[in-house]
Amino acid sequence: MIHTSIIIPAHNAAATIDLQLESIYRQTECLPFEVIVVCNRCTDNTVETALQWSEKIDIKVLEANELAGASYARNVGSNKARGEQLLFLDADDAIGEHYIAHSQQALEEKTIFCGGYPPVPYSAFTSLERALSYLEYFEYEPPREETFNPEWPVLAGGSLGIRRSLFRELGGFDPTYEPGAEDNEFGYRAYLAGYPAGSFPPATIAYRMPEKQIRSGQVMRKRAKSSALLLTTMGNWKANPITKGKLPFTMVLFTLAAGLKQVIKEQKLSRAWQERFFTNIGLLEGYIQYQVLGKKPLSQLGRGL
Repeated sequence: MIHTSIIIPAHNAAATIDLQLESIYRQTECLPFEVIVVCNRCTDNTVETALQWSEKIDIKVLEANELAGASYARNVGSNKARGEQLLFLDADDAIGEHYIAHSQQALEEKTIFCGGYPPVPYSAFTSLERALSYLEYFEYEPPREETFNPEWPVLAGGSLGIRRSLFRELGGFDPTYEPGAEDNEFGYRAYLAGYPAGSFPPATIAYRMPEKQIRSGQVMRKRAKSSALLLTTMGNWKANPITKGKLPFTMVLFTLAAGLKQVIKEQKLSRAWQERFFTNIGLLEGYIQYQVLGKKPLSQLGRGL
């Protein structure tokens, strides 16, 4: 009998998913589980790569192409899950050998938790041993009750444990939101429903982090605009760690002033300034569209369930 379903959304993950599946294969002292890899608009050989583990792991691969994004893929995977416990992981990370066993025990005591996700440099993922060497080992202890920040009760969808009944009660993920806001929206909704996702250090993943994370201005803007949608929906433009009570208009002006000062002194604009500028532009754009004009997109909550 399958006790736990591990759901992994994947978009062109052929180059990374092997290590994650190897780390799952090496799990110890856990109850029976299944792995559901959900390929979302893959154009590489993610399907074939994942199925190579079928003789070692109870694994199935689904295709979910109607919408782009991890939220939709996670919903599709959970809809096919046989386990009463759901663990959501990402295709480019890796888990320690007791991750599943600790998670299974935790979900007997608490309905939802967010595991740890310390950043591990991309260069460490040349082998599973090297990637996991960055993790600290934790003896089992129950999930903590507190959230990371009561004013911004967010979680990481790539290290999330939840009972299937609660996941369906909450309506699953909302694909309306961009990456960077989709997990936060789910965590916020769980918190408001009375299910804060307490932190759970014994379930810690090696979170793949490029040494120099480069995102385009367009990506930064879209993600920030999606965060603006969340701030508007939750009525939380004042008490949050993103704006810290400042209006986006003010944030953009201060950023422009800082950029002018930087150009005068250094004759160039730093990458950090560019990321901050495009983030603030996205927040401003979202503030005007969602908060001022009230033009919010229709929710796609639970799409794929």
